[in-house]
Amino acid sequence: MAKLTSTVTFRLTKEEKEIWLKYCELEARTQNDVFREYLRSIKRKLSKKIKEMDN
Repeated sequence: MAKLTSTVTFRLTKEEKEIWLKYCELEARTQNDVFREYLRSIKRKLSKKIKEMDN
């Protein structure tokens, strides 16, 4: 696994934060783990769109 060297900070409404925390709790996963999985899913979507554009 790559060395973790960066920090991301973002703002949420109270409701968004409650949703985020509840999701992490229900999945029994850390906030970092869920966020990194989300970023990987974005990377896959981006790769797919780039391939579609190249065709």
